[in-house]
Amino acid sequence: MATLSILLGDGFRDDDVLVKIEGRDVARKSHATTDLRTSSAGYVEVSLSQAAQLTIEVPRQGLTGVVDVDVEVNPFLAVSIESGALVFRKSDKPFRLM
Repeated sequence: MATLSILLGDGFRDDDVLVKIEGRDVARKSHATTDLRTSSAGYVEVSLSQAAQLTIEVPRQGLTGVVDVDVEVNPFLAVSIESGALVFRKSDKPFRLM
């Protein structure tokens, strides 16, 4: 098993963030709020044994997004809310906070 580290970035305002794989809840972060000094609302970590399709939900803002991840290639994922939509960025290196 490998760990996918999910950075919650810009756009979160006291939100619950749900992470699902194949419809099954695998992680949750409550009251996620972006710190404008760092552009971070915290991290969520998910253990994966293979590539998977993640569904990220932010119910209060009515947002849902789907992203394919391969933790062996890109063990880091950033999720931001921009212009009313979830935006995903994958990386093989940790994201630098401001």
